[in-house]
Amino acid sequence: LNHGDAEGSHDAFREWARSQSVPETGLRWWETGAAMGSQLAVLALIAAAADPAMREERATLIERAYFPWVGALSTLLDSVVDQSIDRAENQRSLIDYYGSPEIAAERLQLMVFEARRAIDPLADASNHMMLLAAMAAFFHSRPQASAPEVSQVTQAVLKAVGCWGSPALLFFRIHRASARISPKYI
Repeated sequence: LNHGDAEGSHDAFREWARSQSVPETGLRWWETGAAMGSQLAVLALIAAAADPAMREERATLIERAYFPWVGALSTLLDSVVDQSIDRAENQRSLIDYYGSPEIAAERLQLMVFEARRAIDPLADASNHMMLLAAMAAFFHSRPQASAPEVSQVTQAVLKAVGCWGSPALLFFRIHRASARISPKYI
């Protein structure tokens, strides 16, 4: 449903996402759709299930951190960096619904703050925070992120991640530079 074309085949996606929206989150319908399209919550829960001390309460807290906050952020950051590609291929971009890079940056920063708040009570919060920072740094380090309207959004997200973002960004910049120098070893 999400990958409709720019001429309007997103109607079914919009209606479905609206029907799934949880009013308490304050998310807009496309943000809910973005969260539901992410597999990160499932992956985090699978990883947590390997812990013999895993309990239902912890699983609920993990789910609440990843759905909707981390999941929506992941999908929307991907949409940000793929914006020019989506336009060239006449694909609708979820980020276009914001209307401006300023609004997109503000909304994605809000998602980071909500994700951080939801991650904080987890016993292994630092692991989840590093994942959040790595995700923000990964998208900000992509070559497409150098476009001004894209960079504005990814920089805002990286700033909201806080001190966790700098080491992750350094890693991805070194990784990308290494790949240009010696692609067969990366």
